[in-house]
Amino acid sequence: MFKLKLRTWQLTVSLLVISVGTIFFHWQTLPPEIPLWIGRPWGIDQLSGKYGIFWIPGLILIFQIVGMVLVKLLKSDIFLVSIILVTTGVSQIICTLAFIRIIMMIT
Repeated sequence: MFKLKLRTWQLTVSLLVISVGTIFFHWQTLPPEIPLWIGRPWGIDQLSGKYGIFWIPGLILIFQIVGMVLVKLLKSDIFLVSIILVTTGVSQIICTLAFIRIIMMIT
């Protein structure tokens, strides 16, 4: 169980470093408005300000915090804790892939 918790933290830190590092690397080339809300209809509804790109690393961190709180609350049920940790990791990976897609669209 400890290894799975450790791997989840390692994944979180790695994805945060990749996301924030990519933002700072491409900061000068980012347009003033970014198509952050991809699920909305095409047009102005999809756009967010330049600083809106920080929502995705923030969401990755929120997933980790919520996952760790749930793990502490449910520590007696090892199977449920494992499911929560894996779900947290998969959610973070999906957020990072969406982030990469957005960056590739605008640069």
